[in-house]
Amino acid sequence: MATNKDRAGLLRYTHTAAAKIADKAATPRTVGAVVDTDPHELRPNPLQAGLFDLPTGDELARLTADIQQNGIHDPLQAMTDGTILAGHTRLKIALTLKMKTVPVLWVADKTPEDQRAFLIRDNLHRRQLTPEDKARLLAELYPGLVEDRDKGRPKKMDTVSIYSPAKIAEATGLHPRTVRRAAEIARTAKQTATAQGRPAPTPEDYKAAAAEKKQVRRERETRGPQDLPGQADIDRKNRNTPAPKVSGPVPILEGILTAIEGKHKTAAARAALADLRTRLQAVGLLP
Repeated sequence: MATNKDRAGLLRYTHTAAAKIADKAATPRTVGAVVDTDPHELRPNPLQAGLFDLPTGDELARLTADIQQNGIHDPLQAMTDGTILAGHTRLKIALTLKMKTVPVLWVADKTPEDQRAFLIRDNLHRRQLTPEDKARLLAELYPGLVEDRDKGRPKKMDTVSIYSPAKIAEATGLHPRTVRRAAEIARTAKQTATAQGRPAPTPEDYKAAAAEKKQVRRERETRGPQDLPGQADIDRKNRNTPAPKVSGPVPILEGILTAIEGKHKTAAARAALADLRTRLQAVGLLP
């Protein structure tokens, strides 16, 4: 049962909190400004949970120890209503350590679609992301990533242009090789889902596709050229097949040489072509 002392303490806390809220309401959150902010004013973005898991275990302990010792140097980013766009782990640690303030860069409000794209780009470089995670996120951010290359050049989709791996790498800061591997995983995952009559791949589809691609790369790295399917047969055929015999002039060579002579007018070029014509005539390929 609460005592009078408890009631007095609660009243003091309520009065102080109300005063803080009043002060905050009177102080606008200026877009583009970095402000030391009470972490209790911020709230996690609900879209974050559907995209990423926050670090746990040793990784979380390492980050907590670093912030406890050095503080937070990179500002969190939040919309003016307090919704976090970047810095969910830092916010969690700040609340755990009972930090009074954290640096926050206030940004303009965004639509849910823009928030989702921002969250994906901000998290693509996290060390704990697996290849299947990157493939899933890039496929969501760039739907053209999973277009079937056998269907020809992809067209522009609703609002997202289909970029080449090089352009996606430039936009996200990822290595082009990482983007290409993610595209392979995403396409395989989509093919699996389509074959099973599902509209979109599941995380398990991406995981299986990544494991398959990893196994293929491992086999490719551990075998020599002689182990490639059909390579021995190709080599044997090349050794046993004699070079084709040519008897008499080859009419197409005359046309090619004449066309080249018509394009090159310099003395040096004419001399080189004349020498080539003489050599071809000597072996009977030109009349």
